[in-house]
Amino acid sequence: MRGSTRLFWLWLGFALVCSALMWSFPGAETIPYHLAYISCAAVYGLEPWPRTRAVWAIGCFTVVTGAISNLSTTSARLNGTVDPNSDAGQKGLAPGDVILSIDNTAVATPEAAAAAIAAARAARRGTVLLRIKRGNAPPAYVGVELNRPAAATPAPATPTRRP
Repeated sequence: MRGSTRLFWLWLGFALVCSALMWSFPGAETIPYHLAYISCAAVYGLEPWPRTRAVWAIGCFTVVTGAISNLSTTSARLNGTVDPNSDAGQKGLAPGDVILSIDNTAVATPEAAAAAIAAARAARRGTVLLRIKRGNAPPAYVGVELNRPAAATPAPATPTRRP
């Protein structure tokens, strides 16, 4: 049975809008993602499409949304070094960790993360809550003190001369 495609084009336009929203709002992409898939099921239930067109549409949408999700979760990666004497360093943050959000606000780039921390400092906040992803481990929350002085490093021992 060959299905109609009138609603297919309507759904395709909606899926493109949802993909654009996912790209525009990293960290909050689950809402447009689920809206697109729910609408696909509803539209297909009202008007079945030809099988090849349905497979093509869902396959392309899956690849596009997967790429958008992957880009949005890997772009705020910590590069360089983390001062081991800082509160973040003492709590185990390390190069390669990905900052997903700061105080429950998604950050998509290192610049956005730096701006969020600078804004917290300007507001005289003492701590921020980071949501961190490391490797394949599930994301974890880490509270970091902003204004705490770095832990003092012990002075190197100097040899004493005995008479």
